[in-house]
Amino acid sequence: MQSRLTGDPYPWLWAQDGRPRVYGHRGAPRAHPENSIAGFLAALDNGADGIELDIRVSRDHIPVISHDPTLRRTHGENIPINSQPARHLPVPRLDETLAAIRQAHPKRHLDIELKEPYPPDRLLGLLDRLGGTHGVTVTSFDEAIVTTYRKETGLAVGLLVDDRRLLAKEAAQLVDKHDPHVVGVRNPVFLGSLSDTLHDAGRALWVWTLNRRAHMQRAARFAADAIITDLPGTAVHLLDGKGTHPGPGL
Repeated sequence: MQSRLTGDPYPWLWAQDGRPRVYGHRGAPRAHPENSIAGFLAALDNGADGIELDIRVSRDHIPVISHDPTLRRTHGENIPINSQPARHLPVPRLDETLAAIRQAHPKRHLDIELKEPYPPDRLLGLLDRLGGTHGVTVTSFDEAIVTTYRKETGLAVGLLVDDRRLLAKEAAQLVDKHDPHVVGVRNPVFLGSLSDTLHDAGRALWVWTLNRRAHMQRAARFAADAIITDLPGTAVHLLDGKGTHPGPGL
């Protein structure tokens, strides 16, 4: 598998020492507000290999951290993210988030999920100013975004697929079409065959959002390379065999 040869430019995509990497899904949302700097730091403080965060774009074209297109669910206001300048939004900007993470945990990994298009050159410029691109993966459900970033950047790129019954043949077709380094699937039924097919093609398999211990263990058993979870501390302790719980919501 080419991706695992010595000199692989994206070693963080793969399982390490026989266990999947652990990413905090929107940080540590059971203990802190989702997609908050406090939640990201808590996930990393509790041993997560990295964090997953969601990017939308403000009216003044600044990337901010929000899963939803409006503030209704998280802040009780039905205000579109793209209708306001970043300084008026009660969500963190990507630049301040990266600065805080890089200062506290410079070696940890970032899964930047683009919920909507953002110019690749602008994201690259921002990353270069704030610690570089090592350990960064750009993911999206939007196939056009994945294709663009794969062609126009040297970033690690992942395609997300919200289909629990995704077949190995279908995954192989997506790889042929979009050439992602990673395929991320929501707790797939056919985990073993997906893992074998993607690994044979030199691609990593990430699985989300795994919050039950049995699901985490199953992902490890079938050689998933990363799991994305609301309980990053729990996942780290379980997969490392420590057997203790890191605390409520973590």
